[in-house]
Amino acid sequence: NIPMEIFKNREIDTKEQIDILLLQKESKKREIFQNNSELMETLVGEWYMYSYPSSPQLAEVWETLTTFYPNKEVIDQHNNKGFLYIGKNQSVIFKESNGTKNITTITFDNPRVHYNIFIFSRVSKSNSVNKEMFNFGICSRNRLDISVAKEILGDINEVQLQMNYAMLDRVGKHIKIG
Repeated sequence: NIPMEIFKNREIDTKEQIDILLLQKESKKREIFQNNSELMETLVGEWYMYSYPSSPQLAEVWETLTTFYPNKEVIDQHNNKGFLYIGKNQSVIFKESNGTKNITTITFDNPRVHYNIFIFSRVSKSNSVNKEMFNFGICSRNRLDISVAKEILGDINEVQLQMNYAMLDRVGKHIKIG
């Protein structure tokens, strides 16, 4: 694929200039993440994230105040820190837990952010036993009553999956050293 710019721009008249333009175009193709100032303007500030906790004894629904900063840094009320990576249609937050130093990823659809309430998916480790888990949750610009958050989330078994440790045992049987 030859960019039309090569033919339209009269200032591109040497092989070196064409090579540089082709390298720039190829580099942009490989870039997954980008700048989206409109999305950032909408995200900057405080948001409330709601999901079920890994252990039902901890809370009925987990509410976490999370702040998005203009430099794409993300920090929640528990001082878990991370960074926002904006893709064309979806974005992902990579956060490191303040205490355990485990990594959490939170993915969401960019177009839904403009409604000031949207669904996210989170891959993390549970707080109490360090077990891998997957959660769907909601993120809202406005604080929700816990009963409303619970109504939106629905049944915990439909929005949360915790890894079964028996899988680790099955994987362990196939580990070969050396």
